[in-house]
Amino acid sequence: MGPNFEGQVMERFLICKNPLCRFVIDLRTKENQIVQLSDLIISQCPDCGYEWSSQCPFCLETLDVTWRESSPICSHCLKALKPDHPEFEQK
Repeated sequence: MGPNFEGQVMERFLICKNPLCRFVIDLRTKENQIVQLSDLIISQCPDCGYEWSSQCPFCLETLDVTWRESSPICSHCLKALKPDHPEFEQK
């Protein structure tokens, strides 16, 4: 039987909730420890000002990131965590 964990698992990655941004931050320090959300200096995305999420915007699992060709992808659903492109209005 595995260990009994109480409370929430600490998030390792955060992603901007803005689908046109999707800025990803890694909360690990150089010592491979994880910064707690309460200790995070920036409470909003530095690029667009939206809130952070700890869930993949596609599969809604806790965000875990791997890299493919210098781009972050979700380790669960393997979708690229890149900004959506706004559709251009045709006149």
